[in-house]
Amino acid sequence: MTQLLVGTKKGLFVLEGTAGKPFEVTARAFAGEPVEFATRDPRSGRMLVAVTSAFYGPKIFYADDLAGEWKQASGVELPEDAEKPLERLWTIEPAEDDGHLYAGGAPGLPPFRVFNAYLGSSAASGFAPFADGNNQESSSEAVAAWEAAVRWGLVRHDDALVRYGVTHYALEAATARRYWLGEGQPRRAGYAHTAAGIVWDAKTDFATWFDAKPESILGIQLLPATFGSLYRAGVSPRVRSLDAPPRAWADLFAADLAMSDPAAARRMLDGANLPREDSTSRGLVRYFVAAMAVLGRPGGKPAPVGSLDFTRGGRVSTP
Repeated sequence: MTQLLVGTKKGLFVLEGTAGKPFEVTARAFAGEPVEFATRDPRSGRMLVAVTSAFYGPKIFYADDLAGEWKQASGVELPEDAEKPLERLWTIEPAEDDGHLYAGGAPGLPPFRVFNAYLGSSAASGFAPFADGNNQESSSEAVAAWEAAVRWGLVRHDDALVRYGVTHYALEAATARRYWLGEGQPRRAGYAHTAAGIVWDAKTDFATWFDAKPESILGIQLLPATFGSLYRAGVSPRVRSLDAPPRAWADLFAADLAMSDPAAARRMLDGANLPREDSTSRGLVRYFVAAMAVLGRPGGKPAPVGSLDFTRGGRVSTP
């Protein structure tokens, strides 16, 4: 039996059912009030909701039993330098200790990307009310965000942040490989591509928000180029989906190709008038291609955080 907590403009709905069969509404709460976000605290199983009341503003409520009473959480504490009043609370994340929560609101930025654990991916626009649901364009940027959280946790010796980042990196990377890069993913009739540019809750687009060129649609799944990009090892390189040499971001395509064919990637980099992505370090791309030539691709064996096991180079620490 699977239970879903669904926040809507008309309150909280609790759905229960099994995969492949219809779900039934088994409970409701906060009828007529916008429930911006609903989740369970994985540490305790306690249910948490963010409610925006027309009279009392944004509040967090919690309950340990659906049949019991919902209680208002104490807080919310705003930063001392906050210049605008809080208007909405649209995401909740457990803090490092049991007595606190992080909440993302408007105006302002959330502490982390808005992540949908059910789908295994982030929502680039947050939980926005698009007709086709939430969406994400650049799966690689989402993976890189969790890589950055891990690296920051390592620098700060923050074990809780490292665990949080590693968990979300693994989920986001697995989802990116399947739904954006198309690994083992059957596409609907009429969709003539393996990869996706934008994945919505209700559809898949071979498109971007900014450009219709295939190199942009595929390339947006490749930036930024970091050693966190190694989750794409074993997936067919994006450049092989193009009918001609890339007219944009060829350095990103070369780095992606290096995980399967570093010699071909080096030839791409040595080509004349190579179109580059402006924010990508030329030195890093060269180093990445050379490292793949020496080490081979990741071997898939478990390794401690901060290191990887390669097919030829053995276990090494990542920069």
